[in-house]
Amino acid sequence: IECLTDSDRNSLVRTKLEMNNDLVAEATSAQCASAATAITTHLDPEEPSLRFFSWGWVRVLHPLFLRAICTAATPTEAEQIVTNHYRTCGLVAITHVLAHPPYAISADNRAKIKHATTTLRKDVCDAVIRDLTTNRTQDQRRMSQVLTFLDYLDDEMWTQIRERIDPMLDARTITQGDLAARFVSTFSEEDINKFHRDEFEKLVPFASWRSDQFPEDDTSSLLEDTTLESLAIYAARIVRPILEAQPPETTG
Repeated sequence: IECLTDSDRNSLVRTKLEMNNDLVAEATSAQCASAATAITTHLDPEEPSLRFFSWGWVRVLHPLFLRAICTAATPTEAEQIVTNHYRTCGLVAITHVLAHPPYAISADNRAKIKHATTTLRKDVCDAVIRDLTTNRTQDQRRMSQVLTFLDYLDDEMWTQIRERIDPMLDARTITQGDLAARFVSTFSEEDINKFHRDEFEKLVPFASWRSDQFPEDDTSSLLEDTTLESLAIYAARIVRPILEAQPPETTG
């Protein structure tokens, strides 16, 4: 535990654990679940090595999750293992790990993982919907926004999210520009990074983009903060030229 919480020794204990991954095959489902939670509890959810499959904690945690889930006595027990873990450690850490398997997984095990993560997948979709439809500050949105879960969201989850957002667009309780603001990443509370167009299109397909859904502004003005209003203007500055150059009605 001392090594886990010491930035200078964290990677050393991680490497030693990874070198002994073969011992996971001798552990029970309960032991693997307990170990995964014990480790994650002492890691920062923003720890980069939770995300990168080629190195880092994902190479230790994913084998533990895989065995815990796939050797559980029943599907219900497997789902409870997942639920217990993320309710203790949060959505971010577990979704980062499960989104980046460090090796190929059999179809049978993939099916077991999908079933065991039924509640997790719903809760992630709920978190995304909350981000898309709630006006919160950048600090409030940190680690709980749609961009946080991009790697975990699959086609089925995007479909479920669209099914909840489309009626709001039809009722005009939210605009495409409002949604686009959530797909602008930031470096800090003052600095904007980029608009994630490809990911935005998974929510709002290009064929349905409409210029009147995006705010107009003086493009010469500087954006000096990362409020949702500023992010919406930034996204509009990207979207409007695209629509002018290639209107959706003429694509294809």
